[in-house]
Amino acid sequence: MFNERCLEILRVLRRADRPLLVREIAEKTNRSARSVQYHLKFLDDTLREMHLPPLLRSARNGIRLPADVRGNASLRALLSERQGNLYAPSPEERSQRIFSFLLSQQAYVSMELLAEQLSVSRATIVRDVHQIKVLAHHAGFHVEAAPNRGIRLAGDESAIRAMAFRLFAHHMQEELALAPQDARRNVLARVFEGQLHAADFAFYERCIHEAEGALSVVFSETGFSALVLHLAILTLRQRGGNALPMPREESRTPREQAAAQKIAARLSRHFHLSISRAEQHAIALQLSCSGLSADERDFDPSDFTLHTLAGRILVRMGTLLNDAAMARDERLFQGFFAHLRPAISRLQQGVPIENPLLAEIRAEYSWLFEAVREALAPAEEWAGNRFCDAEVAYFVLHFGAALERHGRLREEKRRVLVVCDHGIGTSELIAAKVRKFFNVEIMAAVSRRQAQQALSETAPELIITTVELPKALLCGPCAPPCIRVAPLLTQRDLLRLGNHLPLRRRAPESLLQGVMQAVTRHAIILDSPKLLDELAALLDAQGESAASKGEMPMLKDVLTEDCLALRVKAADWEAAVRYGGAMMQRLGMVEERYTEAMLRTVREMGPYIVIAPGLAMPHARPEDGAKRVGVAILTLEDPIPFGNPDYDPVRVVVFLCAVDKVQHLKVLSDLMVLFEDEGFCDGICARRTEKEAHAYVLGKLQEEI
Repeated sequence: MFNERCLEILRVLRRADRPLLVREIAEKTNRSARSVQYHLKFLDDTLREMHLPPLLRSARNGIRLPADVRGNASLRALLSERQGNLYAPSPEERSQRIFSFLLSQQAYVSMELLAEQLSVSRATIVRDVHQIKVLAHHAGFHVEAAPNRGIRLAGDESAIRAMAFRLFAHHMQEELALAPQDARRNVLARVFEGQLHAADFAFYERCIHEAEGALSVVFSETGFSALVLHLAILTLRQRGGNALPMPREESRTPREQAAAQKIAARLSRHFHLSISRAEQHAIALQLSCSGLSADERDFDPSDFTLHTLAGRILVRMGTLLNDAAMARDERLFQGFFAHLRPAISRLQQGVPIENPLLAEIRAEYSWLFEAVREALAPAEEWAGNRFCDAEVAYFVLHFGAALERHGRLREEKRRVLVVCDHGIGTSELIAAKVRKFFNVEIMAAVSRRQAQQALSETAPELIITTVELPKALLCGPCAPPCIRVAPLLTQRDLLRLGNHLPLRRRAPESLLQGVMQAVTRHAIILDSPKLLDELAALLDAQGESAASKGEMPMLKDVLTEDCLALRVKAADWEAAVRYGGAMMQRLGMVEERYTEAMLRTVREMGPYIVIAPGLAMPHARPEDGAKRVGVAILTLEDPIPFGNPDYDPVRVVVFLCAVDKVQHLKVLSDLMVLFEDEGFCDGICARRTEKEAHAYVLGKLQEEI
């Protein structure tokens, strides 16, 4: 039995006057190449069942119909009528269409009506509905059945919408993979089986564009599509009279909440619907969870905890990868933070995410994937949940780009000696895996007995061994470092090796793939390798130029002895904040109103400024009176509770003021280096004078360079 997509491919092949490549078929049918390949196999199987020859394939020319298939009378009739006894949707297509139909209904829907809609038997619909019931049970809701009336979706409305989102997102991703940008609305209308039209999706897009302007952000293509899907599902469910329950806790993101209210008002007017506060909350949540490709928002105190988490994670990654520049890379900080904000929201709210590059990233950067997974622990601990692999893979891209900028992917090859007593196969496996991830030259793979001779003959810069080697071999003045690993090289082994070896440069195709695809669509490339080299050099030069401008001050540039005060006596947390605010005002960092803004922020948002045991960091918005990037540090005579049961009492108070969301990032990165040191509070509290404390802080920073 042919499904609709197979018939569509058959029509394209029948009209073609030459063999077609999979890519060409995908373009002509607005499908993804993966979808076309799947249905080509299904088409072959069906042709064999009809005792017809399968499709003719040529690696060079492409795919074409055999003469027997092209001239078959039954197929000609089927292709011209687009219906008949030979046509039936696949089980996946039927399930999606049934669920889509039920999604917009509040009343019961009879099996007969569903069978008529899909042009299949009632028995087929019964089997499909049983499968939907199983999926619904796992998703957290159920399909309710009533004798002589039919079925309907019932139970947790949030679970129903979550399943709809996953179903439509997967289908839409497949549909849009190779569709032209201007076909998006038509593709979405087809995904929703005509229940919503291209004009509806154009309206959703206008709403989201307005929200981008209000929030000063630009959503990524994936995030933008997710928002469109969310609004489409909301519309369908509201039309059917199905409303979300009010959540236990409303959003604490006023910017997203305000944007959501405007979207809800527009939806209400356009579709004549009543949009509740619960629906507005759901829209605000989706806005906060959608990925960004640009973030122009000013520094906001509500983001400070995430700023701190981002800084801690960068410091951890720098330690894991033996890359001190990681914690001070402002480009990495900004990009990573822009992704961390929606990722944390998705993690806390259980919003699913897909990453089409996951398999490729896991295969190419498995060692870096594990390092990122380990470094993300502070964010996972704070959010109370664990990032999924798809989310981690997106973070890997940020750190891979940073390693490229730092030159870790461009260093000269290192000479490596492999010592293994487990046989030639194991030695070769270790050598191959090391070559895959690192820029090395394997000088030899030898047994323990041959190690002494190989060491003198090859002069390696690193020894990788699966067995314990004699101490005499490793104690000479010119002896290279030696890393002992498991015979099959675990992820932990690869991470340790990454501290000693330069990473293998990923091909420009990985870094410049998007640029090359865009160029290919609009121009003829005469020399692809040369173009890749020149683009890579140009982008590297721009990155180095941006990093060398020196526009952002570092902590050592803004912290003087006058910025420190030791053993300050304060009755409570407000007094401590007022003392630090007056000190910053006296030094010309802030206006008088900045102090009141710091106090107001804590009263409104709680003691989130207590960021570590014994350590608090008050701050306010730039427009609240900040005049320049500045830092002030107090140590308290008597520890004071700030209201955080986990980290109270506070002994050290660090004040930060920022004039925008960018200029303070190097200072913040330096502060994170200090805060990551568990002995920082003890160390600075032990200093007797401001001069000693100033020297202590600068000394700690110097240790990290």
